[in-house]
Amino acid sequence: MDSREAFALLQGASVRVAKEGSVKSIRRLKEELKKVVTLENTAEGEGGDGWTSCISDLKEYLLFPVILILKTHPNCSQSLEEEIASLIKAVVERSVIEDFKFFQEVFTQLFLLLTHRASPSKVRETSEECKEAVLGAATCLLTGCGSDVRRQVYGDSFRPQLGHAIHLTLALATQEKSTAIKTQAIATLGAMSQMTAFPNLTHSDQQFISTTFTNFLPGVSMGLTKVATAGDTQNHKVTAAAIDVWCHVVVMVMRDSFLLDKVPNYGESDTLKSLRTQFALTQLRQSKDRKQEVNRRKEGKKNKFDLPEPEEEKECVRPVVSVEVNGEWVRQTAERLQILVESLRCLVSHSHWRVRLSLVHWAYHLLTHCSRSLEGSVIVTIEVIAGLRRDEIEEVRSAAEDSLQSIRSELHRPGQHTKAQPQGSGEPRQTQSQVSEQQTQDRQGLMDILEERIFALATQLPRVCRQQDDKKTLSMVRGLGGCMSVLGERLRQVLASHSHSHRLLLALSCLLTLDTSHPNLLQEKISDLDLNAEVEVAHLPGKSFQYFRDCWILEEVGRLCQLVGRYGDLVATVDLCLHLLHHTTHTRKETLLLLTLILKHGIDVKKGVEEQTKEEREHVVRSTLEAALSPEIFNALLYINPAGDSAATDTSSSDSPLDRGNQTTSSLLAINKEGNLSVGEVRSNVVQVWCALDLLAACARGLGAEFRSFLSSVLCQVMEKAGEANLLVANAATNALKEIAQAMDHNSVGELIQNSVPHFWYPLSLRLKRLSQYPSAPLVLQVCLQHAQLDVLAFTEELVGEVLTSLDVHHNSSAHPLLRVLLVYVRAAARYETLLTSNKGSVSSSQCKIEESLKCTPDPNYGAVAKFLCDYHQNHLTLKQCMEKISAPDNVECESGSGSTNFQNLANQAQKNEKEMSENFDNINEDDEQKQEIPRHIELVVEVLERCSHLLYLNERRTRLLLLDIVLGGCEALAGWEDQRLPVLHKLWKPLMLRLQDKDNAVVGRVVEVVAEMVRTSGEFLRRRCLTQVLPPLVSFLEVQGIISQGKVRSSGYYLSPGYRTQLQVLTKLPNMIESLMPGPSQLAQLVNVVASYCHIKQPTQLCSTAYAMLTWLAHKYPHHVWLALTHLQPPGIITPPSHILPSIKVRGTGPQELPKEIMDLYNKLC
Repeated sequence: MDSREAFALLQGASVRVAKEGSVKSIRRLKEELKKVVTLENTAEGEGGDGWTSCISDLKEYLLFPVILILKTHPNCSQSLEEEIASLIKAVVERSVIEDFKFFQEVFTQLFLLLTHRASPSKVRETSEECKEAVLGAATCLLTGCGSDVRRQVYGDSFRPQLGHAIHLTLALATQEKSTAIKTQAIATLGAMSQMTAFPNLTHSDQQFISTTFTNFLPGVSMGLTKVATAGDTQNHKVTAAAIDVWCHVVVMVMRDSFLLDKVPNYGESDTLKSLRTQFALTQLRQSKDRKQEVNRRKEGKKNKFDLPEPEEEKECVRPVVSVEVNGEWVRQTAERLQILVESLRCLVSHSHWRVRLSLVHWAYHLLTHCSRSLEGSVIVTIEVIAGLRRDEIEEVRSAAEDSLQSIRSELHRPGQHTKAQPQGSGEPRQTQSQVSEQQTQDRQGLMDILEERIFALATQLPRVCRQQDDKKTLSMVRGLGGCMSVLGERLRQVLASHSHSHRLLLALSCLLTLDTSHPNLLQEKISDLDLNAEVEVAHLPGKSFQYFRDCWILEEVGRLCQLVGRYGDLVATVDLCLHLLHHTTHTRKETLLLLTLILKHGIDVKKGVEEQTKEEREHVVRSTLEAALSPEIFNALLYINPAGDSAATDTSSSDSPLDRGNQTTSSLLAINKEGNLSVGEVRSNVVQVWCALDLLAACARGLGAEFRSFLSSVLCQVMEKAGEANLLVANAATNALKEIAQAMDHNSVGELIQNSVPHFWYPLSLRLKRLSQYPSAPLVLQVCLQHAQLDVLAFTEELVGEVLTSLDVHHNSSAHPLLRVLLVYVRAAARYETLLTSNKGSVSSSQCKIEESLKCTPDPNYGAVAKFLCDYHQNHLTLKQCMEKISAPDNVECESGSGSTNFQNLANQAQKNEKEMSENFDNINEDDEQKQEIPRHIELVVEVLERCSHLLYLNERRTRLLLLDIVLGGCEALAGWEDQRLPVLHKLWKPLMLRLQDKDNAVVGRVVEVVAEMVRTSGEFLRRRCLTQVLPPLVSFLEVQGIISQGKVRSSGYYLSPGYRTQLQVLTKLPNMIESLMPGPSQLAQLVNVVASYCHIKQPTQLCSTAYAMLTWLAHKYPHHVWLALTHLQPPGIITPPSHILPSIKVRGTGPQELPKEIMDLYNKLC
């Protein structure tokens, strides 16, 4: 659009503004201006850029009236000032300012609107809309300056006005509460520092602006730091904008390229600096001498009209005060800025991701442009980038990763050629070789700083971590990881130094000091009932550390070890760790853990580490396994010998070496025979074994299928630890077996054991025969049976026989671990029999259906006579069909012959039939003999139960409970073998009845479970015995315990007592037992009376609910008996029959006791 057309459209409104100077006239001019802009955009197809817009030619004409109003009417209304500022913004944003006087006039009037009249250093009290409009207009004015105007704006003459504007803007940014004003004020500061246009300026202009802002750097940096660290309650846009502007201003002033031009000796060595300092002192003395000479001349002059000397004339000129940029100024400024950098560093945990993203760019620019000037802040920036690499937001995470990768690539690439400086800059140009050499020196200097920082952090880390401040420790570890990550390939040279590696590994092992004071470290398996279940630990106490609790610290240490394993010499690193392992006994646990973290990434074959050969990996693993499996580490004592615990042991009756050596009957494990180990030392041993097992798992994970060559030396020992009673060690060993199975490409631990039987079968057989030398051998067999599939039973039959032989010899002092093996075996046999039964059932299911369809099944509603007639009819038909088949050929022959001949034929036929019947009988006997062939595992189960019948007389509580578990599993395994089951049950009956009278309630409850299983499998055989020998003691037990349990509450601790648990077991198992026993009315009455007493409101809730469920079941099964028993529990009364023909019945109840409401409801239903 032409300027004349625009002038014609805007002239009227502009004249009206000059005449009226009102808000309405200014708004009218703004509307006309918008119409011109719309027409211009429509004509050109795009918005104006200042150079092509017609508004730029008319800016002085349009703004002259409003500037005049501001000058002549200093006390304008706030609405008028707001409209004037918005009009200036609308004009200036589409203009290019090429006249400095016009710029100065508009700039001055705008900031006069924000200046307090009485105190120019304060912000004037005006509306928020006015402040926002003035700041927006100033931003557009500074952004639209031409190059000539820009040089004058940042010159010495305009510096006071610029400084005053910066002061007001900072005051608005820090003091105002409005988010819009704060954001606009920070944007105005960015425009004052040419934040957007700075990268596109010439080198000369950049240096000129940087020189000017050296005077404003302290105030701007401190003010923006205050804004950025105001807190999370502040809007995130304000915080992000403050970080961006702070970064631009500081980088603009403190960048190395600027200081290299301003400071002549910037970046020189200390020797050169000292020489130059001495030379400067000499020059200073000479200048002092000259000044003294001038002063003497002044004193000799008496006439005031004498002309001054040239030196005096120069001293009379007073330039504008400016900061002198020298080495001292750079040092002091860097120290002050480092404090501000530490303050901004805390924003890494800001809640909004855009603030964290701005902080990534902030750290990247400081590191890449100010690595020399802000040398002390290099580590902080690296820590910020390294910490935000694991941010939860993808944008922040990718930005941090790209920044770190860019820094790493910049450090490790050779010197590059830079673009030539623009012509006419008036400054000396550096050659390409000089620039490349300078860049190489910068990179080398930064690498040296990082190496020194790594050494310093490794030295300080033990001292800092002992302060137990997780924030400081995490910050230092992240800084160390960031420095090592930035070094990249250069880290190989650092780790090649023995002193650096030794110091780093010692620092990390000190940081990883494990906490062995947790009481659960000595926790053992509570019961042997869950031997087949995998060990699950919700919180592993072995993973807690003494000096920190934050899980992020451990994750950062893992990344440090990953860098060490990736860039360091793995063989040398492992040898150094093994040296520490053997020579520093107090840090064995930490060294094992550190070695585990290093090997997780150092020998990972799947990542294709080219530098490592197969021989090197196997050498590393072999040396590591030898150290981890050494007796002083892997076979450390895990249990404390209970002094004086001889009540459960009778060693006088045994003279074997094993019996004399062990002082406890609880286990065959490593026992502290001397009794000189404290509880703390045993806890430390538990954690040490856990770390060794974790190290074995890391080796298997790293080698993969190559670990098969080490399987014979590792598998048996790991299986032994998996059978330990200590919960932490057993869990660690189980996890190690899983890792080994996964490395061997097996789906489970059972498949691993099944395919590895040749590796441990023969050595285990020899160890079981020499149990006194290898007391932990049964644990290996126990774990094998626990995890392996059913196919392994054939391989373990001989080994179980060896266990039975050992049990005959060591049944007094060392029976417990052997019995645990037998328990696992009988349960495996029970699973095997259940599987066979299910397979047979599925095969014969179709045949059974056909046979059942041929049977005459009477209607269940038929009575006894109808059922008898139906069965008689079916049997008669079957017999008739059989007789017809037998007599059919005889009838034919009898009809065709004479009497004697027929008689002879009948005799021959009878002989023939007898012969066939005898042959069939012989075949049936042969089939029965084949069917009666007993498998070997059933014979072993029978032998196990026979030994249990003798061992049940032992007095040790744990042994009794374990024996009862074995009997329970054996009954399940022999469920389908009646001929073998019944004799064994007969042998077990007497010791079981003795255990039923045991004083220990836990043993009584376990006996109830065993008897219930025996009755389920052999009910008819044991019916009379159970009714006379089992049921009465149980009823009396419930009567006594029911009285004790009345009125007990949970807070009393009664719910944790063995008596309470035994009552629950008896009430739960009795229905299954009674269903097979079919007791009489008197016995049921006694049982109902006892169970009804448990339904009282004073009984514990769970006992009451269990008793009511049992009573309901009895009422459903035996309604008449239960009705009669409940009737006698009520007060005396007369029962009237529904018919007058029947006589009334007088019931003599037990007394006037009230039954619970639930029982009364049940009684009414039965009536």
